[in-house]
Amino acid sequence: MMQDNSFSQKRWLADVAQQLSQLLDQQRLPHGILFNGHPGSGTQDIAQWLAQQLLCTTNGLWGEACGQCKACSLLRAGNHPDLVHVAAEKAHIGVDSIRQANQFLIKKAQLGQAKVVIIEQAELMTEAAANALLKTLEEPTAYSVLLLTSHDSDRLLATIRSRCTLIDIRPPVGQQLKENVVASQLIDDYSNMSHLAQLQNEVVAQEFIDFETIFAQWLATPYFNEEFTELLTEQPKALAWLAQHFSAAMRFKNQWQGIRESVVSAELAKLSDECLQQCYTLLLMVSRQLKQLTQVNKSFVIESLVIDLQKLIGDNAKQGKADRK
Repeated sequence: MMQDNSFSQKRWLADVAQQLSQLLDQQRLPHGILFNGHPGSGTQDIAQWLAQQLLCTTNGLWGEACGQCKACSLLRAGNHPDLVHVAAEKAHIGVDSIRQANQFLIKKAQLGQAKVVIIEQAELMTEAAANALLKTLEEPTAYSVLLLTSHDSDRLLATIRSRCTLIDIRPPVGQQLKENVVASQLIDDYSNMSHLAQLQNEVVAQEFIDFETIFAQWLATPYFNEEFTELLTEQPKALAWLAQHFSAAMRFKNQWQGIRESVVSAELAKLSDECLQQCYTLLLMVSRQLKQLTQVNKSFVIESLVIDLQKLIGDNAKQGKADRK
């Protein structure tokens, strides 16, 4: 089995590739596959790898990609005529993009037999786009394969999910994850696949560190809200990072070992167990609200969250002073 270079950093993908290779050998590959996993888990890597297996012209439709033929070279260069990538423009994948992909799949392949469409973050499809894709999933053309990737498959229409074979990409956690990713100063014994982006991407890692600095400043002076509120509103990963820190603080308070220390740790350690739990529960509730109610005013929700966190932390400080008297 030929492995993509990305597998060296994401070794858990090798097992997924092995399963797909077996389906190829048996000529039982589904027409529609949905790869679901957190950012950094490798959903796009495995979709690209599978596309190469299907589009290589040396070893036939069901054979292993050679990596050397014209088709493989074009794919590496991003110019293969029988592969189309569909991605979000701005915040959504519109119906026109899906209709164009559907038309592409109707045409005959130019180099080999297969035609492949990869839809990145398919959960960003509008309802109209998802409905347009549904017909293609229900009535596939010969030798056409739809590969969907997603960071949150629950946001896809149930009819789309039911017509695709779901493959969850689940990297290892904790110590095993430490052995499988490039060394990072941000990793600890409780790191999991939701942390992969900041563990594997230097830009995201720096954004995470910058977030910690602003969060620590806010904890020290929680009445200074503007910069913190703006960060929570504009940084897509900020709420998850906030929940990650409160979760780590609860572990620390219960004397769990192997927890990464940060500029935030000392400030969160001042909070009571009850306050940490209340803050964490509030964060989960707000994250769920923003996820499920797509038309909600995010700025208003975030401002309310910061005010509620500020009150919880303020009440905790008052209670601490009262207990010391």
